Amino acid sequence: MSEAAPNISKATWLLRQFSDASVRGTADLAESLGITTKSVSDTAAVLVRRGYLVRNKPGEYQLSLHGREALDSNRVITSGPNGPLKSTRKHRNSFRARAWRAMRVRRVFTMADLISDAEDGNGRHESNLSRYLGVLKQAGYVVELARRTPGSATTSNGYKRFRLVRDTGPIAPVHVAKTEVLHDFNLEEGVPCKV
Repeated sequence: MSEAAPNISKATWLLRQFSDASVRGTADLAESLGITTKSVSDTAAVLVRRGYLVRNKPGEYQLSLHGREALDSNRVITSGPNGPLKSTRKHRNSFRARAWRAMRVRRVFTMADLISDAEDGNGRHESNLSRYLGVLKQAGYVVELARRTPGSATTSNGYKRFRLVRDTGPIAPVHVAKTEVLHDFNLEEGVPCKV
C-alpha cells in the first residue's frame, strides 16, 4: 500500500475507491492503489462476502447499498469476525467445579460434605478445597457460620460450617492468583480478593 492511506485497513482503502459509484476492475484498482492484482482480488472477495461490494463478473466490482452506507458513515472495515463470537469456552469438570455444584445444592455445608460430594477418586483434596473456600469467603460468596457441626471424636471442636450466600450460576468462579481476582463466568466480571 502506498503512503496515501497509512492508518486505515486495506479493505477500507479499497472500498473508498468506489466513492464515485463506478464499476471498477481488478487491474484498474491494482494500478491506482499500487498493490498486486492478487491483493486486490483477495480484499475484494472479503468485501463481497461481507456485502460491501457486488461482483458483476470475474474481476469487476461495484458498490452495493450496504457499501454505500458504509462509505457515507465513514465506517472502517476491520479484519476478524463480523460480530460476537458464537462459541463459548468449555469449562472443565474439575474438583472445584464439582465442589461449587455441591455448594449450590446444599447451601449449608462442611468441607467433609463437599469432599464426599465432589470426590472422583483422584487423590486428596482437603488443601485445595480449603484454599478455594478461603477465596470464596474473601470475595463474599461464602460465609463461615458461628455454630460448628459436632465431630466424631470426644475432644473434637467440630467441623466448620459454611453457607453459600452468593449463588451466581452454574459455572464455578475461578481464582486468578496472579491478578488476585476471582473471575465469575456467570456474571462475566472479576471480584477482587487478596488471599
